[in-house]
Amino acid sequence: MTAREAMNRLQREGWAERPGKGSHMIFKKASAASSSRTTRATSPPARYAQYASRLAGSSRLGDRRGPIMATRHYIGIADQHVKGESWSITFPQFPGVTSVAECAGALMRQAKDALATAVEDMEADRETLPLSFEDDQDVPWKRTAFRNPHVLLVPVEVAGRAVRVNVSIDEGLLGRIDDVAKRINSSRSALLARGARLVIHEETGA
Repeated sequence: MTAREAMNRLQREGWAERPGKGSHMIFKKASAASSSRTTRATSPPARYAQYASRLAGSSRLGDRRGPIMATRHYIGIADQHVKGESWSITFPQFPGVTSVAECAGALMRQAKDALATAVEDMEADRETLPLSFEDDQDVPWKRTAFRNPHVLLVPVEVAGRAVRVNVSIDEGLLGRIDDVAKRINSSRSALLARGARLVIHEETGA
């Protein structure tokens, strides 16, 4: 299933496209996601469970005050288009989230950006995130919906306990931050955190 086919199907089923960035397409339904789950085509290999155990033990960041951020992993299903070398990726636990890449080398970067955007939206809306691969390796998805599916584990940062900090910042810049935060219905803290993540991603690719 290509990204375009997935988008058309979502629109037919009543999903509405939300503003996104880059080549990401994010859809959201007013009601909760449909309760009809796709049939499970395959069970993850046993080695996945061992990998998940290691991830769970190593991904929590923080000190004795509790985690600040945590890295979690979600399953993404990548599929190559019939024509050309472009790829698309969807996430079984995040209906409506899909991204495309011109080549396999750019696929993971696009997948990480799309997943991060979806998680940020859900956290901003105070929605409960799906269980990550560290906590649930039994994620159903329909193999017949794809031409040649490849299962990827895509990392994403999720919010931990908020920690209060004191920072000094230019008064004019602070005013601009507050103006933008108000315009996008966000908070000063959320906007600063979002900006920090963008800079970290640009500088390190993480």
